[in-house]
Amino acid sequence: MPQIRRQTKRHPAGRRLALLVCLALMLLAAAPASEPADAIAAIAAPHRFDATRWMAAQLLVPRPFGSLADEVPSAYVLRYLALTRDIEALERQRDVAAASNPRQIPAEITQTLETWRQEQRAMQPHVERILAAQIRAALVALEIRSPADRWTTRMPFFPPITFRIENPPQLLVVSSRERIESLQQIMLVQELDLVTALSIEQQVESLGYSALVTEIGGFGGTVPTFVAESSSLRWTIETATEEWFHQYLAFTPLGGLYVLDLLGLRPDYEIARINETIAGFVASEVATEVLNRYYGGDVSTPVQTVSNDFDYTAFMRETRVTVDRLLEEGQVEAAEAYMESRRQALVDRGYAIRKLNQAYFAFHGTYTYGPAAVDPIYEEIKLLRATSPSLSAFVRAASALQSRDDLRRLLDLPAPEQALLERSPATGTFLSRLCAAPASVFVGGATWPSLPSDRARPPTSS
Repeated sequence: MPQIRRQTKRHPAGRRLALLVCLALMLLAAAPASEPADAIAAIAAPHRFDATRWMAAQLLVPRPFGSLADEVPSAYVLRYLALTRDIEALERQRDVAAASNPRQIPAEITQTLETWRQEQRAMQPHVERILAAQIRAALVALEIRSPADRWTTRMPFFPPITFRIENPPQLLVVSSRERIESLQQIMLVQELDLVTALSIEQQVESLGYSALVTEIGGFGGTVPTFVAESSSLRWTIETATEEWFHQYLAFTPLGGLYVLDLLGLRPDYEIARINETIAGFVASEVATEVLNRYYGGDVSTPVQTVSNDFDYTAFMRETRVTVDRLLEEGQVEAAEAYMESRRQALVDRGYAIRKLNQAYFAFHGTYTYGPAAVDPIYEEIKLLRATSPSLSAFVRAASALQSRDDLRRLLDLPAPEQALLERSPATGTFLSRLCAAPASVFVGGATWPSLPSDRARPPTSS
């Protein structure tokens, strides 16, 4: 490992933003609630993620800065990713050994993993700093500097890019059984085990709801943001960029409306889907810029797919369409039995999806470009990007949107007669018990394979 000039530096801009987020957390107590929301919050309360405490702890941790001695920053990042791939491979080897005999895992594997993990932890703060600087430079080159870009290009870069490569909080998603709709989402502790997650789901389901506890790949409701550990360079850059961009959007009309939606003050599920889709487009293009500027193109290791003759996207879209039809016909039990049969079919093909239900589709449906989504908004945003002369022009136009009708008028398209998905006024009340900033469900999080833009944890290659 190269010698590193061990210096520390505080980041005033980041600390000011963190204080704003903490203030927002205190305002959440005044958000509207309901008896069902209170009952669900009570179930989750012992396992709720404490964002304020986590952010306060981050402010007290000195962060290294300065140049790395005798090593090019990009090469350092690649060495870190190679180490992460080695760790992933050895962990798979350990898991295979544990499946045969949990009491006889070779000591050499355990010792090597601990040594590598220590080296990885020492490298992470420098990798975070290097990637943040590269992303910032790429954004500036693409003329995206601050939410005030719509009026002036003289504002300093804001908000600051700061993230931690760390497992994000887990997420409890609650949906109605009768229709696919996100009624409540609560952030849970990072280290939640499967037995506890199953217990939480069962308790919520006993109230008559559909529930899912899921891991997520990124979380933008804190300062710094979370980015899950991955050996994929592109995925890591995209996730860090997307979570930052959600904070950027929070200071624009579009993102402001998303905050109101999350607070339950102005529920608008279309705004949420527009927000997530735009962030995905920006993250992808910025990642490409970073890769081209600093890494000579995309150097990510190709992900090994589970099956070459199986169209996962088509399978999931067909599942979603069929479930929607069954629910519209009032066949709730039939829809749930159908989803379980489809899940089993995926498991048989090597896709480890633990639970496929209304809550699963309610959460993943926010991401209009994923297999679990059936939504024309993606194509409309795609058309807006195609007709924009630059990414910065696209961001300026998109961030000013206040409704899907605005988007369609901008594209000179007729207004839709009816939104594809609706959400009841109660939907927005979930944030009254969400322990994070108004940006708290700026979580990219999906579980379908081979779609890194969905901010899911990327599948690892074998």
